[in-house]
Amino acid sequence: MITALMLMKAELKEIANLTKALAEFDEITELYTTTGEYDVVAKVMVDDLDALAGTVTEKMAGLEGIVKTSTLLAIRCHSEQAMDRMFGVGFEEEGA
Repeated sequence: MITALMLMKAELKEIANLTKALAEFDEITELYTTTGEYDVVAKVMVDDLDALAGTVTEKMAGLEGIVKTSTLLAIRCHSEQAMDRMFGVGFEEEGA
């Protein structure tokens, strides 16, 4: 599984429509509007790099309002909380 963070600069008047469209993508597991240099951040999870390329260059490229993107590939998860959510299903502690 490939995890990527997509940072997007967007036309301000298009942010609402853009995030509405992005929220429909199965590949996007988390989606945020943000302050700072980028306006929208999406966590993208796909099976392989080819699927990521298709998501970015075909699906996202067709959306109105994206001015610039930067894609960051995650290489290691350091959050125990995230790992527990992925692998701890069905292993509740006794007495909990």
